[in-house]
Amino acid sequence: MTDTIRIDLDTVRVYRNSQEYRPMNRARSSLGHEIKGDGPIISELASILREENPSFDGHLEVYRGDILCFIPMALKTAFLKGPQPQQLRKKTTA
Repeated sequence: MTDTIRIDLDTVRVYRNSQEYRPMNRARSSLGHEIKGDGPIISELASILREENPSFDGHLEVYRGDILCFIPMALKTAFLKGPQPQQLRKKTTA
């Protein structure tokens, strides 16, 4: 197994009938997994990858085309729910 897992993001057309369609987000991993949806598909895919590869110590990279979307991070901690980072918290005035 390599030391990096890559997730590629794109959109696909989902047809309602022969004339109506809408774009839907898709995330595909370098290990062959694919998720389509409107919600948090990157975190869903990361949790699937964590479950299937519990001993993997490498990094996770997320790309849209050739552009890196997130800083590469360890798969074990990637997209876990937790407290919001300090720089993104709403500032309160006293």
